[in-house]
Amino acid sequence: MSSSPTRQLRLARIAMVVQAAALAALIGLSFPKYLDYLLHPLTCTPDQWCLDFRGLDFLISMTFLGPPALLLLVTSGLWRRPRRWPAVLPIVFDVALIGLVIYDAVSVARTRYDQNPPVLIQVIFLLVPAVASLTLLLPFLRRQADSLPPPSNRTNIPS
Repeated sequence: MSSSPTRQLRLARIAMVVQAAALAALIGLSFPKYLDYLLHPLTCTPDQWCLDFRGLDFLISMTFLGPPALLLLVTSGLWRRPRRWPAVLPIVFDVALIGLVIYDAVSVARTRYDQNPPVLIQVIFLLVPAVASLTLLLPFLRRQADSLPPPSNRTNIPS
């Protein structure tokens, strides 16, 4: 399939925006518990010791998934022209995300414990967009590397 570099770039940018939206959706899955934490605080008597962790998963997901989502959106905006350097950030993020989801799926299969978010949600919202983004970015970079002029064989030696 031979497509122009600008079309591949546009598809890669769309994939990055979809990936950022998937991260935002994953963050949004934990928002109802946080909202419940804010609207319905626990009431404890003075002789009880109460810990309320209902909003903790939202805060953790915002802390760990919010910056990469923002990074993907900023990279997509920077990549309006065909340049190579903005591709480094999403490629590193995609590889790390694929490795993390695979590691998490293997560890859940070994221990059989429930987790939040479930592995199926991680595969749908994290793994699929990361693989799609990676498969669009790598051919684009390969095509750009092929279109670069060959390095000069002359050396600048002062006489």
